[in-house]
Amino acid sequence: MNSADLTRSKRNENVHHTPHMPDEYPFWLCQYGHTFKDKNYHEITFKTDIYRIEYVISGRGYINSKKISTVVEAGDTYILHEGDDHNYYSDFQNPMDKIWFNCHGVLIKELMKIYKLDNVIIFKGLDTSEWINNMHKICQSYSDPYILQTKTSVYFLEFIQFLSKHHLATTSNTDRLESTKAFIDLHIQDNITIAEIAHQLHMSQNHLIRLFKERYDITPHQYIIQSKLAAAKIMLRTSDKRISDIADELNFMSPTSFSDIFFKKFGMRPLPYRQQYKSQTDDNII
Repeated sequence: MNSADLTRSKRNENVHHTPHMPDEYPFWLCQYGHTFKDKNYHEITFKTDIYRIEYVISGRGYINSKKISTVVEAGDTYILHEGDDHNYYSDFQNPMDKIWFNCHGVLIKELMKIYKLDNVIIFKGLDTSEWINNMHKICQSYSDPYILQTKTSVYFLEFIQFLSKHHLATTSNTDRLESTKAFIDLHIQDNITIAEIAHQLHMSQNHLIRLFKERYDITPHQYIIQSKLAAAKIMLRTSDKRISDIADELNFMSPTSFSDIFFKKFGMRPLPYRQQYKSQTDDNII
C-alpha cells in the first residue's frame, strides 16, 4: 500500500488501524474511525490505492477530484475511489461529523466493476451509518488478521450489494434527470452542450429542458453554470491557480466572461473572493 499518498491537516478524530496484510491479499480493511466536527479538517490524496467509504452524520463538506466537484451533507454516503487525486475538506462554519473505513485490494476493484459502482461517488440521502458501525464492530471483535479480513470482506460484499441496489433504484428510467445532473457534474470541465446531454438520455432538447425545469426549477444550462461556479469556488479556495487558468479549465468563454458571471452570482469577483476566503481562514487558524 502506498504510504506516501496522503496530506492531511491536524484533526479531531478517532482512528484505528488493523494488522498489516500482504499487498497481494485481495481485501484489506486497513483503517476505520470517526472524524468529529473540525473546521480545519482538510485532506488531499494523490494516486492513492485506497478506497475511502464515508457517511456524513452532520455538517457539510466539499469534494474536488478529476471526476467530480460537489458538496456532501448530513445523510450522504460517498466513495473516494483508488487511483484518483482527491481534495476534500469540511465547511468552515458547519464542519462534518462522519464515520468511515478505508480498504484496498483487487477484490474491491472487481466488485466495484461488477456492481457498476466504479464511477459512482455520491449516494445522496443514503443512510449507511448502521452498515459502517457494524463494520467497525467486526474490526473490534477479531484479533487474528486473517479472520478479521475474511469477516470484513464478506460483510463488504453485502454492503456493496446494498449500495448497488440503491444506485439502480435512483437511476432507473423514471429518474433519468438525476443521471443528467450526475453527467453534468462529471463533465463540468468540458464544453457541455444541451444537445449532448439530450443525446445521452435519448430525448429531444426541448423535452429535456421542460422536464429538468419542472423537476429542479432551473434549466440544464443554468445548472451547468451553477456547477461550474461551485467548482470554481473550490478551486479558488484550495489552489493558487491563476484566474485565467481556472476559467480555461472550466471552459468559460474567457476570463472576463468567467469574472462577470461569478460577480453576477456572488456579488464579488474571483480574485477578491479568494483573498477574502484566505484572509478569513488565516484569521481563524488556531
